[in-house]
Amino acid sequence: MTAVAAWSDLVVTALLLALAAVAALRRLTPPSPWRMVAVGAILGVLPVFGYWLAGRSSANAVGGLIQWNDAAIYLGCARSLVAGAPFEATCAMRPYYTGFLGGLLMLAGGHVQAALLAQGAVAGAGTAWFAATIARREGMVAGLAVFAALFVFASQFTMAALTENAGLLLGSLALAVLWRRGRSVGAGEFFAAMAVLGLGLNARAGAMFVLPALLLWCFLETEGSRRIRLWRTAAGAAGLAVSFVANGWLVGALGGGALSAHSNLAYNAYAMAVGGDRWPRILMDHPELAGMEAEKFAPIAYGLAWQAFLDRPYLLALGYAKGLVHWLYEIFRFVDFAPLRAVLAGLWGLGLLHCWTRRQDDRIRLLAAMMAGTVMSSPFLTWFGGNRVFAVTHPADAILVGLGAAWLAGRAGAIQPTTRGEGRPGPLATATALAVTVAAIIAVPVGKAWPLLQPVAAMPNCAEGERPVVAELGRETTAIRLTDGSPAAIWPPAFAAEDFVRLLDIWLYDRENLAALTPGTAMVQAMQRMPVDYGQTRRFLWDGPLPEAGLVAACLAPPRAGQWIDRATTLGPLGP
Repeated sequence: MTAVAAWSDLVVTALLLALAAVAALRRLTPPSPWRMVAVGAILGVLPVFGYWLAGRSSANAVGGLIQWNDAAIYLGCARSLVAGAPFEATCAMRPYYTGFLGGLLMLAGGHVQAALLAQGAVAGAGTAWFAATIARREGMVAGLAVFAALFVFASQFTMAALTENAGLLLGSLALAVLWRRGRSVGAGEFFAAMAVLGLGLNARAGAMFVLPALLLWCFLETEGSRRIRLWRTAAGAAGLAVSFVANGWLVGALGGGALSAHSNLAYNAYAMAVGGDRWPRILMDHPELAGMEAEKFAPIAYGLAWQAFLDRPYLLALGYAKGLVHWLYEIFRFVDFAPLRAVLAGLWGLGLLHCWTRRQDDRIRLLAAMMAGTVMSSPFLTWFGGNRVFAVTHPADAILVGLGAAWLAGRAGAIQPTTRGEGRPGPLATATALAVTVAAIIAVPVGKAWPLLQPVAAMPNCAEGERPVVAELGRETTAIRLTDGSPAAIWPPAFAAEDFVRLLDIWLYDRENLAALTPGTAMVQAMQRMPVDYGQTRRFLWDGPLPEAGLVAACLAPPRAGQWIDRATTLGPLGP
C-alpha cells in the first residue's frame, strides 16, 4: 500500500496511457469536457494524498507537507497575505503566485493542507480541460495521452507551494483558447489568450520567446486580410502589455521595485555568457555577490554578463549549443520510472515526426510557433531549473505526446483518422480562462484589506535564550510525525521513519540531517501569531506527542553544536 501511495503519480499516468490503448481498440469517443474536468479534479488530489500517506519527500516538500527551499518562501508569502503580515522582499519576485495560493488559503479558511489539496484539484481540472480540448479535434487517444503527460508533470509540484502550479494552469488555459479556433481566432480571443499566457510566464518565468513567436504566427497564419491580421496581432500585443502591467502592479502591491520580478534570470544571463553552466556560476566567480538584495544584484549581474560577452563572444554561442542539448536531455527526465519515461519520450518524438506530415494544418503551425519559441528560449533556461522552467509551455510538449499516441494507434489500424474541423468559438472557454486568471490578482487587494488571521496577544514563559512561538496547529501550521511503523495518518501526517528515510528525494536540501531523524520525532512548520515577528515562519523539531489542533505555545532552543535546526523544549495548548 505504501508503494502504491508513494508512486501514485506514476501509477495513474500508466493507467491513463493504458486507457488510451483501450480507447483506441474500442474506438471510444471523448466524454463531455465537464466530465473530464470533474475526473481530472479528483485525480489531481491523488498524488498529494500519496505523498502524505507514504511520507514521500520531494525536493521542495519534506514528507510531502513541510515546505522546503523555494516552496517555504512562497508559502510564507501566501500566509502573509492571509494574515495581513509584512511581506518578505522575495515575495515580489513571483507576485502572481502569492495571489494564487493566497486565494486558495482564503477559500480554505487558512488551512494549508486544504489549500494544497485545492491546488491539486485545480491543476487536475485545468489540465483535464485542456486535454478535452485536444480530444475534441484529435480524438480520445490523443486526449488521454495529453492528460497523462500533463498529469505526471503537474504531480511533481502540487504538494508544494511552487509557482509551477500557476504557470502550468495558465499555460494550459491560454493554449486551449488558441487551439479551439486555430487560424480563425478572433481579436478578443487572441487578446485574452496572450494576456493569460503573459501572466503565466510572469508567474513562472520560462520560454519568453514563445510570446513574439505567437504574435508572428498570428500575423502570418491567421485568416483575413492583412489589415485584419494586423488588428488581431495588435490585440494580442495589447493583451501582453496588460499582463506585464498587471504583474508590475502586483510587484508594487507586495512592496517590490522594478527589478524585483525575474531578478533571478540574471544568474542565467551570466552562466550563458561564460559558456553555459548551472545558475550558481556567478556566485562561484564573484562570491562577493552572495546574499545581495535582488534590486542591487540584478544590474551588477547583467553588467558582468555583458562584459563577459564582450571579452569572449564565442562562449555565448557555445553556451547556446550546450543548452539545446541539455534541453533535449531534460525532456521527461522528471519521470522517475525509466520505462514510462521512455514511452512518453518516444510518443513525443513520434508526434514531432507526425507533425511534418501535417505541416499544412493550421493547428500544427500554431504548435510549431510554440515549439520554436520554446527551443529558442531553452538554452537560457534549462541550466537554471531543469524541466520546472517549462511549466507554462509544457502543454505544447503534451500535444506532441498526444499526436504521437494517435498516430501510433492509427498506424496499428486501431482507429480511423479523425475528422478535423475548425471548432466552435467557445466564448465560455475564453471567459473561464480570464476568470481563473483574474481571480488570483483580485485575491491580493482582498487579502490585504480583509486579512483572515489576526495576531494573538500572548507570551509563553520561556527560559532565557529561548524563543517563544504561538501558532495554530492544524491550520496555518503544519507538522509531520515519524513513528516506528504505526499506520499512516493524514492529520497530523504520520508515517514510518523507515519509509520516510527511504523516500527522501535525492535533491532534497539537508537530506543527511533529515535521514538522521528518529521515530517519535515531529517536525513543525509554524507561522508566528504573536505580535513580535508576526507572520514569520518558525521551523523546529519536537520530541513527543503533538497536541490537538488549535492554538499552541512553544519555546525554541537554538541549535547546539552539531545540531542543524531549532528544537522545542515545550509544546502545548496555549494557556489563558
